[in-house]
Amino acid sequence: MEKIKNVTNVTKNKISHEASNLPFAENGLEKMERKMIERSGINEALEEIDSEITIADIGSGKQHDDKAIIEANPEREIKIIGVDPNDYASERVSESEAGEKIESVFGKGENLPFENEAVEIAMSNFAFQELNDKQQQKVLEEMGRIIKEGGKIIITEDLPQEGFSAEAYARAKIAIYNLEISKLNMHSDEEWRKFFEENGLEVESSEKWGNDEENKKEQFVTYILKKIKEGE
Repeated sequence: MEKIKNVTNVTKNKISHEASNLPFAENGLEKMERKMIERSGINEALEEIDSEITIADIGSGKQHDDKAIIEANPEREIKIIGVDPNDYASERVSESEAGEKIESVFGKGENLPFENEAVEIAMSNFAFQELNDKQQQKVLEEMGRIIKEGGKIIITEDLPQEGFSAEAYARAKIAIYNLEISKLNMHSDEEWRKFFEENGLEVESSEKWGNDEENKKEQFVTYILKKIKEGE
């Protein structure tokens, strides 16, 4: 069975992100994604899968996190397919040494261009906060649709910080990445867990982590999710 459906009709929303091409922003993103892979528990989740792994990365952007995963697991047979409604991913990937293990397709999380049960892992990093409640619901349903039996869903998001509003996060993203975001839809750890449970997902493990390893500040949270089996 083909993993990817025909994407001819998938929305190709070509948006320019000139600010994110600046060296300081590019380097910052790469460092951030390496730290995420090191500290979030994603590598540990990959180790539990013995077979070859196909990962669908929803809202993959320039796929810095995908490259970080490949670089951290050089001996594993891992294929990552990034899905994003922007036009810059493919060119960036082709320049990477990890390019042969990474693909990108144009698409939206609400209508993923994959067959049912096509991948071992469906992943989304810092993308849910850019969606409204209805979109978050639909994207989570789609992620559940495309994972194989026993597969995992991995979601990483910012943890709201005291005294720092969602609007402040949005302004920071606009300034750094030139993203046209007016408001971020962020949730607490408790709210995320309730959302997952209501959608038939169990938090298998979670890791709160941050960029500041010395002070152990919890800035982000990564959830490793699995489907709740009927009768449990």
